Amino acid sequence: MDFQEIQEAIEVKTAAWSVAPVAYDAAPAGSAVTTAQSNGDPWAALTIQHGGSATAGIGADPCPRRTGRIVIQVFTKDGTGSNKAHVLAASIAAHFEYWQSGGLSTQAASLSRVGPANGWYQVNVAVPFRAD
Repeated sequence: MDFQEIQEAIEVKTAAWSVAPVAYDAAPAGSAVTTAQSNGDPWAALTIQHGGSATAGIGADPCPRRTGRIVIQVFTKDGTGSNKAHVLAASIAAHFEYWQSGGLSTQAASLSRVGPANGWYQVNVAVPFRAD
């Protein structure tokens, strides 16, 4: 898979998660995200962090193996406790871990507490992937 195919597959999978609106990296926030932000409702942001690549096979069509991490930042209104953010983070983790699409596969998700900032409480979900 090339980088564009990886991005498209991950964005399609993200769009299928309907628990909270999602902002996509380097794209204008959609109306659902801006409405959630204005109302203090939960929302998320997706970033695809590409890692190293290696040659997995050589022949008439060499096969690159690409690695990286899917990172979803989950935001809930600060001052309402951390439970809602952790429930949403667990939901997106379950949505992505051990998923396969074509040559793309994901592994176990990790959750990281970022905490409060700018009126939001944040938990990050990181899901390693590899693609052939």
